[in-house]
Amino acid sequence: MAAKPRTQASTGARPEPGQGADAQDLPLLLLVDDSEAILALERAALGSIYRLESAVNGRLALEAMQKHVPDGVLLDLSMPEMDGDAVLLSMRQDPRLKDVPVLVISTESQRARDTLRMGADDFLPKPVTADDLRRRVAGVLSAAAQRKADTLQAFLFFRVGGLELGLPLDAVHTVTARPALQPLPSAPPHVPGYFELYGEAVAVLDLAERLGRPHPRTVAERKVVVVGDQGLMVGIEADEVWDPEGLEVQSVLGEGRFTAPYQGIQGRLLCLARSSRGLIAVLKPGSLLDEQELAALRKGFDALSGKKP
Repeated sequence: MAAKPRTQASTGARPEPGQGADAQDLPLLLLVDDSEAILALERAALGSIYRLESAVNGRLALEAMQKHVPDGVLLDLSMPEMDGDAVLLSMRQDPRLKDVPVLVISTESQRARDTLRMGADDFLPKPVTADDLRRRVAGVLSAAAQRKADTLQAFLFFRVGGLELGLPLDAVHTVTARPALQPLPSAPPHVPGYFELYGEAVAVLDLAERLGRPHPRTVAERKVVVVGDQGLMVGIEADEVWDPEGLEVQSVLGEGRFTAPYQGIQGRLLCLARSSRGLIAVLKPGSLLDEQELAALRKGFDALSGKKP
């Protein structure tokens, strides 16, 4: 998790003391309660595990969340100026806050069902113990992380010969510096050789060569993206490889949803991914081992770029 800036006290959320630079990678919790005794208990129970900020009413809590979205919220119900129900309703209607997990902590146990129906992730009745608090917070954050993982599709994006392409991350075995290769007798020019990885032979596919694109990088600067399982692996020679990226389902366009000008080759691609780098064509891993598929890909990308066959 990337380091997160602290919200200034003027927003109503107070960074808690004793959290140095080493704590910046910890999840951030916003503690919302008008009782200093409850806030003190929460700080003592959670301060060594999470980064903490606090707000003493709902209005200040929402101001703090607009400055910076926390990883989780511990929310009291009965507070001055704006109660917890109003905070929860506002969060679930805000696109930036709708998925932030909320643990309601209140003496009003009879309202547990209603708050869960409104979108709270869990309800913990007061009085609370430190052990219960730690356990319930961990459970809420873990469940939220799993929900997020279930709605994401992960891809590895890379560049070959000026084309930005992708592969589903679960098909990628590893990424390595381009090694020295052993020749493969009778192999086509776009298969320059093979190398051994953990005792398995990995044939290298120069995809830029196969698609008729010049490499902008020297051989020594290139990477190899190894696709497949042990026993059936192929390495794609790439000019650049970027960190994996998780995309929400609505950012992944399957067949039937391709936008122009990709509609002409949608049968040759797994999907289109709206990544941080723009719209990227994601390859079918199996097509890398099929000469007819590779020929069709070249024809399709030539058409996209206006190249003549």
